[in-house]
Amino acid sequence: MRLNFSFGEKEISPFQIVTPGKTAPSAVLFWICAFLIFVSAWFYSWRHASDRYYIIEGDGKGFYRYLQSIFIENNFTRQKPDSRFIIEFSGRGVNKYFAGTAILLAPFFFSACAYCFLTGSPIDGASQPFQFFTGLAAMFYCVVGLFFVRKILLHLKFSEIETATTIFLLAFGTNLFTYVAIEPSMSHIYSFAAMACFFYMVVCGTGRRDLFLAALALGLVVLIRPVNIVCLTALPFLCDSFYKLRERIIHLSGGKKALMIAVIIFLAVVFIQPLLWYLQSGKFFVWGYKDEGFYFLKPHLYDILFGFRKGFFIYTPLFFFAVIFFVVQLRKITHEALLFFLFFIPAIYVTSSWWNWYYGDSFGMRPLVDYYSVLVIPVAYTVHFGMHSKAKLFFAIPAMAFLAFNQLQNYQYKNGMLSADGMNYEKYKYSFMNFSPGCFGGNEDIPPYPENKLEEIFITVNDYEKEYAGWSSDTIIFNKEINSHVCDYSGREFCTLYQVTGNDLSMYRRYFLTTSFEINFANPIQCSEARFAVEYKNKGDSLMYYYTFRINELRVTEPGKWREKKYTLDLPPLNSPGDAIRIYLWNPQEESFLLDNFSLQFSGIKRHQDF
Repeated sequence: MRLNFSFGEKEISPFQIVTPGKTAPSAVLFWICAFLIFVSAWFYSWRHASDRYYIIEGDGKGFYRYLQSIFIENNFTRQKPDSRFIIEFSGRGVNKYFAGTAILLAPFFFSACAYCFLTGSPIDGASQPFQFFTGLAAMFYCVVGLFFVRKILLHLKFSEIETATTIFLLAFGTNLFTYVAIEPSMSHIYSFAAMACFFYMVVCGTGRRDLFLAALALGLVVLIRPVNIVCLTALPFLCDSFYKLRERIIHLSGGKKALMIAVIIFLAVVFIQPLLWYLQSGKFFVWGYKDEGFYFLKPHLYDILFGFRKGFFIYTPLFFFAVIFFVVQLRKITHEALLFFLFFIPAIYVTSSWWNWYYGDSFGMRPLVDYYSVLVIPVAYTVHFGMHSKAKLFFAIPAMAFLAFNQLQNYQYKNGMLSADGMNYEKYKYSFMNFSPGCFGGNEDIPPYPENKLEEIFITVNDYEKEYAGWSSDTIIFNKEINSHVCDYSGREFCTLYQVTGNDLSMYRRYFLTTSFEINFANPIQCSEARFAVEYKNKGDSLMYYYTFRINELRVTEPGKWREKKYTLDLPPLNSPGDAIRIYLWNPQEESFLLDNFSLQFSGIKRHQDF
């Protein structure tokens, strides 16, 4: 890259190399990072073995099912649909997830199998050795990704000390740390490593072998998360121009024959997924995310960048500082800025267009972790200018603050002091530098996909003035303050319940519930345990589905005040017309509060509707 900026009267290059010593600082700090990552992973995850799935959890179970079903259960072609990881397609069970993460996990899975075989432990794919080796896999691929990032930064002529500092900030000052130390079975750390390898092979490669390795790495990138093919838009920025990118490809391939071989390698890797689909369903293409998709005309750009629920710049402020500084310094040199945004804008746009734009339980905007091998370059620029500026503390203090802040928030996230799903401004303000046990409540699901197929089924409201169909309530009293009858939960665990049978709802494949009520707590409460509950039961009264959440998002500091609560829930379908949905408030601590105007609005997507 050809950038020069002035600090006072001195003009320097942002890639100026300091005189190297006998030991490269970036190499030393790289291995220090690897050691600290190991220690952090042990502290956050590996030592917590009380739960059978204490590392392989969430989406990680879906990725891992490939390995379990093929090599342990031997039922890959006859898996039973479970509506979570295994979907039904043409009457057969198909893993909804892509196989790339499982492929990268495979060596560690086999290592766990070997360990269990030698020690006589059960080879079940879920015992402690399998959990440990999965955590080890995440650490390994994190180190691999950082290794290639270091090589790329040095190739771009950042100095050893600048590279070392940047690597350290990336490893411990961003939510990259989260997905190696806290949630190692998620796909993002594996995608980060594969993408960093791809970029290195293209930008720093020297011949056909590196071209073929780049094709292999890109195939894995797509096989882990197909949408990450957008990473190709970063190549002109990394190579400094379209012309230089073309020169790089010609230099690596040496001709059309090698380029064709590279394309074949890429397609061969990607074809692994259709082959797996065919073995499971008899079809070469299966869209596992049949109830999910993109809203390209309604991207949540502001929400994923600045929203308090999962905002990229809110939960990784290091990048906000770096990108703003990067843009400001490039205000007179538009070439590099345009190339950077040629990548950044499509990546943000595609990420924000996913129907579930906040990506479920997570810390920060987790899909962007995949792109950190590119997004780290503005951080490296910032480090460079900080080290060459007269006002070094202006850069050093924020960098240290961002690093410490990220570690503190990861600690909060791990210990429930930050909500994994439903953060908002009020909750963020309450939790900011607050290390008391988390007691967040509330629920704010978004409508199921596709939203335009969602239709209202019915609305029911209980104002406790008379009896209403489907409702049952105890302890109804007259409240003089509001001149209305209310439901009194004081000293009672259960008091009001609504039940609807599947006869009214069985034609829908997805439900969306919007609920609201007014509540009045009689006493100040630091952490209320009162909960909203939804349960599905069949004709035999057996429980099939159960979900609860605290109804009080924050502590109650003003008792005796009526507050309106509103929540939204995305609910699964009923199994049969005879099943029933029951909705109620559960008061396990028998706290004193009054309830009024309990409203339930059911919407749904009919089973026959496609999208």
